[in-house]
Amino acid sequence: MKSSISPTKAFLGRLGRGWRIGGPGTPPEPGPGSPPAQDSPPPAAGKSASLEALSPAYQTEGSDPLDEELCALPLAFGPADLETLAEARTGVLEAVSEKLSAHVLANYDRFVGGVEGVTRVEVDVQAAYSAARMARERLALALAALGATIRIAEDTRRKGSLAALLQTAGRLQQVAGLLAAVR
Repeated sequence: MKSSISPTKAFLGRLGRGWRIGGPGTPPEPGPGSPPAQDSPPPAAGKSASLEALSPAYQTEGSDPLDEELCALPLAFGPADLETLAEARTGVLEAVSEKLSAHVLANYDRFVGGVEGVTRVEVDVQAAYSAARMARERLALALAALGATIRIAEDTRRKGSLAALLQTAGRLQQVAGLLAAVR
């Protein structure tokens, strides 16, 4: 569960809870009940070393690296402290960017293959959609033709039944006429 308090407010709140303030330029010493002090990473010789020197909070999901950095600052920090920290983190950012670029370039062929695969799938899906649409149209036409054929068949069957009935009625009429002639 994430706290709704900003990292800066949390940092300032910690200052009021148990931090003993020394003279100007003196880093604070934790008092009783305060969180343990965290060392800032040592200045690294190279970008990879600065990446390895990062606090585990940068790799832990749900942690707040900004809070970690604010807690690591001395109480009486100045522009030079911020600039040093910014330069260190810029070096880390460059190292991450270089690693990411190297990873992307190393896997570029697979990336291009994936894009081509997606393009082929998209073409196949569009062709399948077109074929399905045409099949639905043909089925609708076939259904209409089948309906007309069924109506014609029903009419023909009814016509045949009526013709048979008419023929039977005609024979009955002939028989009735013969009976009347015989009498």
